[in-house]
Amino acid sequence: MTKEMLIAEIKAAFSNIEYPGDENIIPSANELEREVVEYLKLASRQGYSEEKLRIFHDDLGILTPESFRYFLPAYLLAELEGECGVIGQYLAFWFSEPRSSGSPLKGITAGE
Repeated sequence: MTKEMLIAEIKAAFSNIEYPGDENIIPSANELEREVVEYLKLASRQGYSEEKLRIFHDDLGILTPESFRYFLPAYLLAELEGECGVIGQYLAFWFSEPRSSGSPLKGITAGE
């Protein structure tokens, strides 16, 4: 599979995921988390910066399952388009851990 094919597959798999709503990105976000929320709200409308997603990669774990599912393609594409490493390692951690009820992976389907 080529990189272009993988990108198309990621986009197709998540194409029907609805925006979780501004209040459902990180409910009860503290001051530091508000920066992540504000960036993701703006980026969902204007486009994502690979650099910013790398900076905020460790905040994936505090997203609600709905917002994790919505923003996951942006992180996956940033990893594919940029220098592989930080985001991929973090995602590998999340996908290798057992899924608890509080896991941001809750609701992720096999096709996604």
